[in-house]
Amino acid sequence: MKKDAMYSSKIIEDVYRKEIASKNEVLKSKTINIKQAFGNFNIDVQTYFSLSGEENLKYKYVGYGGVCFLGNIEGKTVTQGLYYKTQEIKTEIENLIVAMDLINSEVRETINYIHEQHGQPNIQHAVLYYNAQK
Repeated sequence: MKKDAMYSSKIIEDVYRKEIASKNEVLKSKTINIKQAFGNFNIDVQTYFSLSGEENLKYKYVGYGGVCFLGNIEGKTVTQGLYYKTQEIKTEIENLIVAMDLINSEVRETINYIHEQHGQPNIQHAVLYYNAQK
């Protein structure tokens, strides 16, 4: 099998383009305030969490998905026992995390397959991702 680095570059750039479109589609469906910075999706802890609440609203890890919780409440972060303020917020944030995890996983699997079939691109992935944003 012939390895074609140029073909690999074009296909990977297209994968990144589809990744960006998919993530933007997920973000459009959300009503909570999500800020994007440096490839992460940032959510303010004080806006959506509280120190106490019903047990079914307690934060639990459902994945990473590039979602970062910024801030704390009285020194506690989400992983230290904070509670979502409402069931709607919990559902929306958990669905965001799961969706982003799924997209990231599909992108990794697809790029690994492209590498196996066509070889590594000559261009760095960061450049391909940057070009996909245009």
